[in-house]
Amino acid sequence: MAHRNAPDSRNPANTETRLLTVKDVAGRLRVSISLVYRLISRGELLCHRIESAIRVSEQQLGEFLSKTLATVVRPLVATRRHF
Repeated sequence: MAHRNAPDSRNPANTETRLLTVKDVAGRLRVSISLVYRLISRGELLCHRIESAIRVSEQQLGEFLSKTLATVVRPLVATRRHF
């Protein structure tokens, strides 16, 4: 018999979502806090606004990372130009 206060894993509404602060997100990504704010303002990283607090769910952070995984804008190897 299941415990009365245990969340029902079959019901998504009962699963606990961990929300991260902007500082937490910056730490996990190893980027500046201002970059996280820019990503949020551009709509690249979705967030929850609770009054003046901004929180990012671990799920949204994971989805953001999945989107950035396949995108390479410029070569990863540095090239030197000789003049």
